[in-house]
Amino acid sequence: MSENKHTENLLSQPITKIRVLIVEDDKNDRILLKEGILNVWPDSEIDEVSSMWETYETLKKSSYSIVLLDLNLEDTLGPSSVEEIRRLDRNSSVVVFTNLITDEIISRCLKAGANHVAPKYYIHGEMFKEILEEHIKL
Repeated sequence: MSENKHTENLLSQPITKIRVLIVEDDKNDRILLKEGILNVWPDSEIDEVSSMWETYETLKKSSYSIVLLDLNLEDTLGPSSVEEIRRLDRNSSVVVFTNLITDEIISRCLKAGANHVAPKYYIHGEMFKEILEEHIKL
């Protein structure tokens, strides 16, 4: 295929907007997550919630490519947060960023349906980009 034909094919394909839901009760962490996402996907649509109740309401109305989840929210704690999201949304990737990183937490989150579990300090580095790109669903 010639270079022009290849370019034409790429340009004629529909572009799917990356939609991200941030579930995080700490304002500073929400800001860091949002900045990190925009560095990877500048044109992405980002919604932010700070509780599991808000997550329910948001997931009832919208679908997302990826959900970034903190495990410790005001109204839920630990891997049960992943179970709650999976009850409403089986299609989005769920990536957990937490300060509670133990082998047991990782195992329980993955069994509950998380696609990835990482420490929050990954938000600041190249690993954040790699994790997002690995688990994106368009």
